[in-house]
Amino acid sequence: MALAMTREPEVHRVTLPRAPFPLALGESLPSVDVAFRTWGAYDPAASDGRGNAILVCHALTGDADVSQWWPGVVGEGRALDPGRYFIIGSNILGGCRGTTGPLSPDPRTGRPYGLEFPTVTVQDMVAAQAALLDALGVEKILLVTGGSLGGMQALAWALLHPERIGSAFVAAAPWASPPLAIAWNEIGRQAILTDPHFSETASTDEGPSRGLAVARMLAMTTYRSGRDFEGRFGRSGIPKGLDPTYQRAGAYRTQAPPGFRFRPAFQIESYLHYQGEKLVRRFDALSYLYLTRAMDLFDGSELQGPHPAGGLPPVRSLAVDSDLLYPPKDVDAIRKHLAHLGYPASHVRIGSPYGHDGFLLEGEAMSREISSFLDEVLSGA
Repeated sequence: MALAMTREPEVHRVTLPRAPFPLALGESLPSVDVAFRTWGAYDPAASDGRGNAILVCHALTGDADVSQWWPGVVGEGRALDPGRYFIIGSNILGGCRGTTGPLSPDPRTGRPYGLEFPTVTVQDMVAAQAALLDALGVEKILLVTGGSLGGMQALAWALLHPERIGSAFVAAAPWASPPLAIAWNEIGRQAILTDPHFSETASTDEGPSRGLAVARMLAMTTYRSGRDFEGRFGRSGIPKGLDPTYQRAGAYRTQAPPGFRFRPAFQIESYLHYQGEKLVRRFDALSYLYLTRAMDLFDGSELQGPHPAGGLPPVRSLAVDSDLLYPPKDVDAIRKHLAHLGYPASHVRIGSPYGHDGFLLEGEAMSREISSFLDEVLSGA
């Protein structure tokens, strides 16, 4: 099955044939649906028989619509050009944008799984993607790529299914989740779990919206950098003519806050509240719990697949120099570990004031680096 999508791609959904669907930690799901989108046309004979399929894996709150959240990388004239490649994006297992997750109805009861949904791992996300590719008739992937949680998936593909991919480009992801990142995730989860409106069947309509918003506020401070925040909200930009109280307190205040004295008074506060409220409108708290736990559990040392006769695929990791969540040293560990395992591994770093979000916001740099890597892969360098 090969799909050629129009300029306005549609969401497709497939029920995986394997039922029950086994999970890495020993549990299973009675059935799994996967939501996906594609761009371009599949040509298995392209690139000297390596095909032209590229799998793009999304981050924590992303979805299958890669063209929306990675426009600097996917599109005409970009690294992932639908005129040249068959691009596949799918919503990950445990998500809330069409693929089976905690909000999905349990076929055994007809009710949403809620917290009865089993713990899923990055390995399980990759297993669901592999089954999706089988359903699409795609045997070999030229490149698998993604950033953050998406980068973990790309790395897992290289470790678990090296025989099925031609290469992997891993952006802003670690070899294994570091303790500080796990700590931040746990604080975010506790914000959700201690919300008075939390329930085991939390949903986007009735659920811990305040807790999810606070979790997002915390996360945003790890996704950006001090350089970015200073440039946008720093005291160096104090406008003249403000009340002297605000001058002393930091004149990047928005305005004098009426009423409750602890209402947001600084632009950085308003920014964080806005980001929290925006996520509540499009994401689910239970999926946030499950997917952050999957990130915490990720450890490349626990993943190993067969060594194909044709050799291991090249893997390149990319770090953002200002990344607080997964600092460059954690990302560069991928190269070191993979080299030890015999992979052709390399590492690059880009400069950006945007911190962890640099892999999303530095579209030109990301497109350039992925293009360069693909050119090397296709030339056999």
